[in-house]
Amino acid sequence: MGDVENVLQSSKKRVVGRKLTCDTLIDNEEDDADLEAGTFKKAVRRFLQPENNQSSTSPT
Repeated sequence: MGDVENVLQSSKKRVVGRKLTCDTLIDNEEDDADLEAGTFKKAVRRFLQPENNQSSTSPT
C-alpha cells in the first residue's frame, strides 16, 4: 500500500501558490526587489503578410 500512496502523490496536478485577484495586485509583491528595471524590450504590434512563394499549386 505504500507504493500506491507514492503513485497517487506524484500524479497530483500542480497548483498555484496564491490566487491573483483585484485586491492582490502584482505590483504589491515582495519579490520586486530582485527584478532589474528596464530589462524588457517594448512590445511592437507588427502584422506580417503571408508569403505565397509556392509555385507548385495553381488556382483552378
